[in-house]
Amino acid sequence: MQIEFSHAVQKVTDASGEEITGEAICALFKREYFDAGGAVSRVDAATVAVADRQVSIAAAVGAANGEDCARAVAQALGVAASVVSFETATTSGGDTAAFVGCRVGDEATRFGVAVHANPALAVVGAVVSAVNRSKGIAASVAQDEAVEA
Repeated sequence: MQIEFSHAVQKVTDASGEEITGEAICALFKREYFDAGGAVSRVDAATVAVADRQVSIAAAVGAANGEDCARAVAQALGVAASVVSFETATTSGGDTAAFVGCRVGDEATRFGVAVHANPALAVVGAVVSAVNRSKGIAASVAQDEAVEA
């Protein structure tokens, strides 16, 4: 994840020709990982939406550990997504921060991050973030929509 994010930072500094401030790095991290909107979203504690289709993730949220939860969410999304890295940490406020690396199809691993008081929901949010950051999710969803039409 550090290498992936360093490329985003480098892109900003190359475009501006100036050093980037700590505040700007934090804002960039938020934009890259927390605000990574896309075809997948969390509807509630037990449901994610993939385009217009809602998928139950209740079993994933009840998984024995975070890594199993992340794999179950990726599988439930119905796209060729696999979890290739997984970490959690506890924030100073007691929330869980989840860092998940997902590979969609043959793409390079993309990382997602989420923070939530409920550890399972932090993991779900991180998987959603990672999948949305991949370029393949939009193509996969578009293909599924074409097949349904």
